[in-house]
Amino acid sequence: EAMRLSGALDVPALERCLELRPDDVELMTELGDAYAHAAQWDRAEAVYRRALSIDAEDGDVRVRLGGVLLQRGDAAGARREATAALAVQPGRAAAIDLIDRASAGAPGAAAALGISAGGAR
Repeated sequence: EAMRLSGALDVPALERCLELRPDDVELMTELGDAYAHAAQWDRAEAVYRRALSIDAEDGDVRVRLGGVLLQRGDAAGARREATAALAVQPGRAAAIDLIDRASAGAPGAAAALGISAGGAR
């Protein structure tokens, strides 16, 4: 469960916990979410990538990283992460949605990957 302070994720507490449990992917995910919530995109990306260095098949972290990349303007990176998430979690709605959002400027990109946002959910 995420550490919350007045409804917001408590970044300093999460950082301290991560110092004590440096290989805890769930904790890294929570910290990445906290950074993303605070629009600290570089930090969010770094902690999500750290989590993936431990568990490369965590589709949830890949979707979250993809969302950060898209926020930063890296649509190709977002699609790459979403596609990797679908490889381990076929039909995952969040990954399909990410591909659709990242492909908004490139019509047909989701279809080119053989993904249908409507049918695969």
